[in-house]
Amino acid sequence: MTVVTDTIVFFSARTTDATSTAYPFMFPNKRGQFCAYGTWNGATMTLYYSPDGGTTYIIAKDSLGNNIALTADGSVIIDAPVGELMRCILSNDGASTSLSAEIKVL
Repeated sequence: MTVVTDTIVFFSARTTDATSTAYPFMFPNKRGQFCAYGTWNGATMTLYYSPDGGTTYIIAKDSLGNNIALTADGSVIIDAPVGELMRCILSNDGASTSLSAEIKVL
């Protein structure tokens, strides 16, 4: 059984390219705020979701249909079905990259 919390933490001060653990999106109102922040040094933080329980991951889109891929401190409001698996990929890290990424309940 998955416990509902108010925040999903994907990375905390991550310094190298990586794929986060996948977490179920368990916010009852189906809305959250994805944010990434820290020292970027050319890095990209991309949010993915799995429509099939973790077999396939697809880049998440914002309400305008744009990929959710941040290259500077920022946040994006997301809507997702309860139970949808979400994960982040940090790519293109630089020598001083140190990034955190999370989803907070709205």
